[in-house]
Amino acid sequence: MDRLTLSLAGFPVAVSSPCLSRLFDRSGGFSHFLQPGLQPLWQVSFDHPQRPWPDGVLLSSFSFSENGCQCLFLRKGDDYQFLMRRSESEPPLACLTYRRGSRTVLAAPCSDVASWRFALWFALSLLGADAGVSFVHSSVVVFRGQAILFLGESGTGKSTHSRLWLQSVPGCHILNDDSPFLSLASGAPVVFGSPWSGKSPVFDARHFPLKAIVRLSQAPRNAISRLSLLRAFASLQPSLPPALMQDDGSLSLPPDAPRSAFPPFADVLVDLISQTLSQTPVYHLQCLPNPDAALLCAQTLFGPLPSLSLQ
Repeated sequence: MDRLTLSLAGFPVAVSSPCLSRLFDRSGGFSHFLQPGLQPLWQVSFDHPQRPWPDGVLLSSFSFSENGCQCLFLRKGDDYQFLMRRSESEPPLACLTYRRGSRTVLAAPCSDVASWRFALWFALSLLGADAGVSFVHSSVVVFRGQAILFLGESGTGKSTHSRLWLQSVPGCHILNDDSPFLSLASGAPVVFGSPWSGKSPVFDARHFPLKAIVRLSQAPRNAISRLSLLRAFASLQPSLPPALMQDDGSLSLPPDAPRSAFPPFADVLVDLISQTLSQTPVYHLQCLPNPDAALLCAQTLFGPLPSLSLQ
């Protein structure tokens, strides 16, 4: 196996790599998204030798804790490069390039499983942005056929709150526990499961309309309130890919440099956020890690649930 087709966020994606069979077998969850009969719309090819740019403009630099490497996101005109490396003296663990307007990401062969998974995640972030699709760092519960996104910083309790829904609200299930897709490809916000679900093996390929977004914070009591549009934007924005948000058009370019026909990635993601919030309520849930928090949230979003009651 050196090529396979996945259905991700409603888009058929061809992924190729010289060692794809080993990477695929060691990366749990991808088998649930296989669609071998589809004609690919996007392609991510891990079989094109790449060299780190010496002259790209650095947009973002951050650490990837899973394998202790540094990630670099660079831009050169309408071309973007993403690197994962442990030091400048060593070859990158992963290196990919993308040209705006194309439907293909070219990447160097990658044999490290963790690096390959994250490089593929980043490649899909690039491909999806212009199509009205983005990963959202969140946990997602589905109830009555509608998805609820739980947002919060790492350690806030997103996964805990989702599990409390499972225990306390009959008929709900978890769609994804770390990195689902938010899509506006059809005009209305829809949430898709993905193979990236954190430490929870929840690999659900289905999709559901977005009911609400809930920002969580720990508190000595349970209380929920709907956020204003401005506060709602501030709640959702940090959960979209931070590196892409750094492409905000603030680069200083020479006067004779060619101008891009594409808006910066930050503008594209801001538009996705704005369209989502125009159709979706956002709440702030201050909560304890107890069932009453889940019940309070559920009844706020869906109205009285006769079979359930707060203590």
